[in-house]
Amino acid sequence: MKLQMKLGTTAALLIGLALAGCSARLGNLTLLTTKNMGVTPKPVLQHVRGEDCVHQILGIPIGSLNPSIQEAMDRAIAQAPGGNANAMTDVSIHQDILFLLLYSRICMRVDGSVVSY
Repeated sequence: MKLQMKLGTTAALLIGLALAGCSARLGNLTLLTTKNMGVTPKPVLQHVRGEDCVHQILGIPIGSLNPSIQEAMDRAIAQAPGGNANAMTDVSIHQDILFLLLYSRICMRVDGSVVSY
């Protein structure tokens, strides 16, 4: 009887852990739209990519806990010459995940054109 109780408690605990979720803030965006705005930005640099990655060994994160869209965009915008860019257009956002036996990597990647408003 006690063995069945222990097995039931263990099973309930494992199910609870498996169903546990988490939430992570991926970034703050000042403007995000899928519509044409009627304002023409000044093109600075096309075909730019920025990414922010989190590396894990045996599921333990090395550095930050979650990759950030905001950090990926900041890295893409920083590639513009002269430091006068402040936005991106035609942006696509990707999450790249690599899981291996001992190592994993999760990246947020943004591709687009850097512009100045």
